[in-house]
Amino acid sequence: DSVILSIVDYYQKKDDKERLFESYYYLGGTYRDMNDISRALKAYHQGIEVGEDTEQTLLQGMTYGQMGILFAYQELYDESRNMIRKALCCYGGLGDSVRYANTLATLARTYDGKNEKDSAFYYYKESYRIARKYEKDKLADGIAGEMGCFYYDEGQIGLAKQTLLKVLPAERKAGNVLLCLGSIYKDEGQVDSARYYWGEVLKYGNLHKQCYANYYLTNLEKTQGNE
Repeated sequence: DSVILSIVDYYQKKDDKERLFESYYYLGGTYRDMNDISRALKAYHQGIEVGEDTEQTLLQGMTYGQMGILFAYQELYDESRNMIRKALCCYGGLGDSVRYANTLATLARTYDGKNEKDSAFYYYKESYRIARKYEKDKLADGIAGEMGCFYYDEGQIGLAKQTLLKVLPAERKAGNVLLCLGSIYKDEGQVDSARYYWGEVLKYGNLHKQCYANYYLTNLEKTQGNE
């Protein structure tokens, strides 16, 4: 972080608010990537203090959005929603439909995390509706995949399966979609299909999802007497 700190120091001395705001944003991202949430939040907050009176509305929205995500990581959902709503105001004012829809999905996750399922469902649907309205099909498919997993967690198996299969061609490499489909087929007793989709996660999913897939596959083989 020494390089970005030197840049922050440089623009502080230059009294260049716009560049200083940008520097704080990148400093926050550096700490976020280091998993140092407290210092990341401090940097983002310092950026907002500098940049809230500038015309950098997009950067304001991005900063609020990052703060909302980091608060959610800490399960500080009220603080998270406050930041997310500020981000939504910025993106709405700019007419940035992609970031607006993405941020609505982030808001939905905060309600899901606090077990407020009706609100989570509402914001997922709004996020999906906006993405489709503005023909952001890739984004809409990603949100639909997340909604399908949400339906599965809520026990709405038929709706989950219908939603996930609909987006599967576009979300072929989405680990969460593949994991969830495997679980649905396993619950239905369709072992070969479960094995197939969990196996696909090993090709396309990230390390975290691959660990889940390996665990599920191991347990599946045990139940089939294939230890």
